[in-house]
Amino acid sequence: MDQIDYAGARKRIIILGGGFAGAYAAKQLQSSLPKGWEFTLFDRNNFLLFYPLLVDAGVGSLEPRHVVVPIRDFVRDQDFRMAEIIGVDLHKHQVRHRMIGSDLIESMPYDHLVIGLGSVTRMPPVKGLEQFGFQLKSLADSISLRDRAVRLLELANTLDDAEQRK
Repeated sequence: MDQIDYAGARKRIIILGGGFAGAYAAKQLQSSLPKGWEFTLFDRNNFLLFYPLLVDAGVGSLEPRHVVVPIRDFVRDQDFRMAEIIGVDLHKHQVRHRMIGSDLIESMPYDHLVIGLGSVTRMPPVKGLEQFGFQLKSLADSISLRDRAVRLLELANTLDDAEQRK
């Protein structure tokens, strides 16, 4: 028997975050979701970033496109929303979100909520780290590191003084 509420709506699971936790929760649900249920996955990007390979993309041993997988590969026939989460009302079972590229804030009801929003890098108080350190948390960070290294190598190639080249 379908899991239908009194209003006739299908039951919904919302997954917040398309990283490893959210993407693999979606993959598992894809094969085990009961009849009459659906899920929606929210992430601000439309790809899963494979963090362990960011360094390889940064040093140029891998192309940046090889460290991402489309989120839609995990969602298939379910709903994916490329959006920023504005808030969650746990009492009303609603997720407030804004689609990327829109100013409109919308709400979506849920029956179950999976939260897999990832982490935030904490910079320890090491002198000079903020000014001279590089974070590797995104594909843009990796490409920025690679571009900086290439610029420095090109500059070093033009210098005659060996000490300055170091």
